[in-house]
Amino acid sequence: MCYPHPASRNAKATTRIDCAATRSNAYEMCTFVRDRNWWSVADVGGRTVRALLLWAYLTVRYPISFFKFTLRYNIVWYNAPLGIFLTLFYPLMPVAIFVLELVKRVLKYLFPVESFDDGSVFFVSPPSLAASIIWEFLKNFGMYAGAFCQCGDNKTAIEHTWYDRLTHKHFWRGHLEAVGAAIPRSVASWDGEKLSKSADSLQLDLVVKLPDSYLGIGDKYLAFGQDFQTEAEIEAMLRAEYAGKEAFLLDWIRPRRNMEVHQLDILTMRTAEGIKPLNVLYWGDCADGKSSHSTRAGYVCDYQTERIVAPAKWYSYYFAQMAAPRVGESLPGLREAVRYACAAHERIEREQPWLKVCGWDCMLTDQRGPVFFEGNFACARTPRRLTIDWQNLFTIPSSLLAVD
Repeated sequence: MCYPHPASRNAKATTRIDCAATRSNAYEMCTFVRDRNWWSVADVGGRTVRALLLWAYLTVRYPISFFKFTLRYNIVWYNAPLGIFLTLFYPLMPVAIFVLELVKRVLKYLFPVESFDDGSVFFVSPPSLAASIIWEFLKNFGMYAGAFCQCGDNKTAIEHTWYDRLTHKHFWRGHLEAVGAAIPRSVASWDGEKLSKSADSLQLDLVVKLPDSYLGIGDKYLAFGQDFQTEAEIEAMLRAEYAGKEAFLLDWIRPRRNMEVHQLDILTMRTAEGIKPLNVLYWGDCADGKSSHSTRAGYVCDYQTERIVAPAKWYSYYFAQMAAPRVGESLPGLREAVRYACAAHERIEREQPWLKVCGWDCMLTDQRGPVFFEGNFACARTPRRLTIDWQNLFTIPSSLLAVD
């Protein structure tokens, strides 16, 4: 498998890419966000009011489909008994979800249980008690209301808010490769019992991934000469840690010279005018020097100027407090990355039209330009952008709902 330099890639794919990535009003709203006293009671309260108004609008405008969505969504996220019970309170869903979050908060205090978002900088709550209570409610309620804008009452879409049955890593890699985007080379696969090589040698730095995982769950980074010496050692590790699980082994991609380990988080959105970029974030200052899952810095980027334009203060309380030394930094190759993301989404639209918003993870490298690790159904990433400001509320949901 070869990975040509961007300049030598398929001319037809490049033409499509150049036509795809144009600005939209939604992109402007998510990129050039007015500053304010982020994560205060007034800020999270304002975002919550906007989420409540969105819910009220959806309840009135789509009475049947929103109810069907609510039932299906609640069953997927809370299991059948609790999901059906919650849906009995459909006219009072905000109250039901608020009470649910309060109960969860009390139970967590009394019986601490580790959660996937514990310690994650993406989910840090604001320090004030009132703001934190409102934020915990908004995280859940905003996801619920925002998910309908992206899913409608489509069963497949709703299912994929929880588990990537169709949109696994093989799915994303296939579409990215089809439009000429660079992806990490697959050097071997593991079927749960046996290792099959697709490269002559595994004497190189590797990343082990599960095809249906998220948030880096199951990922393992292996440096040749440090973490292993022979293929037999790799197979023994897979047998011990991935028995009965499918996994694949990829080249360990390193960032461009003089750049830190980073990830570009690119969101593309299906609109009535075609696929458009919605937002680009930069995750950097990675604590482990391996993956953006250990990021300590988040920034907003503008792909057309290829620059970091602001810290992502609105995304998490953590990023509102950080120093932001990279603002203004140039990111050559960002425009190309966005164009490939749009081209891949355009191709996906024909196969899975319910995928209205896609998230793309990539890194800028020296030899191969932007290298894409994967894509994601961006259902959980989009809601924070819907209620940042009033203009977002009046623009993005209607744009998403218009392409059902």
